[in-house]
Amino acid sequence: MIERQNYLKIKEHLKYLEEVLQLNPASVERYRFYLRHLLLWADDQNFRNVQAIRPTLPTYLASLPGKEGKG
Repeated sequence: MIERQNYLKIKEHLKYLEEVLQLNPASVERYRFYLRHLLLWADDQNFRNVQAIRPTLPTYLASLPGKEGKG
C-alpha cells in the first residue's frame, strides 16, 4: 500500500509545477506518470527512508516490462 505522506508530497509537487512554474497541463500529466513509478517503488516506505529500500529505484525500473512486455 502506498504511503499516504508520499502521495501528498507528490500531489503538492504537481500542484507547484502547475501553479508556480505554470507548466502545460500535458507536461504535468507526464510528470504524474513518471512519479507514479516512484510511489509504487517506495510502496509503504516514507521517502525519508529511500536509502534503505531494496531493490534500488534504477533496478526496479529496469525490471519493469517495456513496450515488448519484457522486463
